[in-house]
Amino acid sequence: MHSYLTQDVTPEAMGSFFEATAELYERSPWRLFPSNGHLFQVTCSALGVKKWTGAVLGQGGESYGVLLFDSPAAFDRYVELGEVASRNAVMFPLAVPRHRAISFDPKRALPPSLRREIEQHQWRVARGDAYPSPMLFEPDMSLAPPAEADLRRLEAVARALVQLIDAVPDLPQYWDGAEGLRKRFRVSAQGQEASITISLVMEPEEELAGAEDDSSAKERIPNALRQKVASLMEAIDPFCRDRLDGEYRQLCYAAVAAMARKRPSPLLGGREASWCAGVVHAMGMVNFLFDRSQTPHCKATEIYAYFGVSDQTGQCYSKKVRDLLKIGQLDPQWTRPSRMDGNPVAWLVEVDGFLLDARRLPLEFQIEACALGLIPYVPALRAQRGNAED
Repeated sequence: MHSYLTQDVTPEAMGSFFEATAELYERSPWRLFPSNGHLFQVTCSALGVKKWTGAVLGQGGESYGVLLFDSPAAFDRYVELGEVASRNAVMFPLAVPRHRAISFDPKRALPPSLRREIEQHQWRVARGDAYPSPMLFEPDMSLAPPAEADLRRLEAVARALVQLIDAVPDLPQYWDGAEGLRKRFRVSAQGQEASITISLVMEPEEELAGAEDDSSAKERIPNALRQKVASLMEAIDPFCRDRLDGEYRQLCYAAVAAMARKRPSPLLGGREASWCAGVVHAMGMVNFLFDRSQTPHCKATEIYAYFGVSDQTGQCYSKKVRDLLKIGQLDPQWTRPSRMDGNPVAWLVEVDGFLLDARRLPLEFQIEACALGLIPYVPALRAQRGNAED
C-alpha cells in the first residue's frame, strides 16, 4: 500500500481512524485479553456490523493489532488453516475466511510515501512508535483497498474496545466464570453516532477439530474449569502411561478440554471417576482399543475396574462423551495419528459425485482438500519430506 487514501477515503476520515486507534493502542488491550483465543464479538446495525468476532494480538510482544472475522467459526477456521500450512511446510492455503484487521507497525516498517502522508496531514500516532493500518484480507490473503465505509467500521470497533477497557478494568476476571460480559456503548466514527454492542465470546461456535497439544488446549479452557480438567487428567494420566500410550493420553486431554469449553460444561455434574472411565472408553472405541490384534489393547472391563465404576456407568458415560463431541467409529478427528494412514474414512473425498481416495489425487488437489479440512494432512508432501530425509 502506497497511500492511505484509497477509494473514497478522505484525509479527515483517515485522521479520525488514526485518533481512535491511537487511543486503543495506548490502552494495551493485549494485556487484558489473555490470549488471541479469548475472543470478543461486536454488533452495530447502523454500520452493517453483525456479530463480528475479534481477536486481540500482541500477547507475545511481537505483532500488535486486532483481527475481525464474521464468526467464531471463521476465526477457528483461520487458525486451523494456519496450522495446516505450518505442518505441511506450504504457503497459507487458499480459501482463508475473509477478514479485516487493525495492524500496528513501527515507523521503520512503513514505505516513505505513507510516512509523508502522515506528516502532511498530521494524523495522530500513538506513543510507542505504533502506526496503524486498516487491512481487508481476501481468501487468497491478498489485500483489498478499504473504502470509507470499511474504515468507519474498523474505527467503531476500536472505539468500542476503548470504552470496554475503560468501563471494565478487571476484564481478565470475566473469563474465570461462566456469566460472561456484554456491554452497549455509543460511539462516534467519522462523525457518525452509532450504538454498538460488544461482548466476550465464552465458547467458540465451532471448536478446532481433533486433538490439540496441551499448550494450545490450555489457552482455550475457561479458568473456572482448569482445576477440574487438571483433576481429571491427574486420574487419567497414570492409566494412559501404564496401559496405553502418549497418543491416547493426548486424545483424552483433547476430549476433556473440549467438554470443559461447553456452556454449561457437562463436567460440572457427575463423578470424576465416571467421566474418566467414559473418556478413556470413548477414545478406545474410536481406535479399536478392545481388539486384541491392536497395540496397545485392553478390555473395557479393565477401564471400568481401574476407575472404580460399574460396567453400566462406564458405558453410559462413554456414550455421553461420544454424543457430546459427536464422535463416530473411525472418526478421523479422534483417530490416533499412528493409525491415520490406515483409516479409510480419513481420506475419502467427493469429486464430481464420486468418492475417491485423496491419497491418489494430484498434489494440488490434496493441498486444497487439506485446506478445506477434508483430509488430516497432505500425504504427497509428507512422502516428499520422507524421501528427502532418506
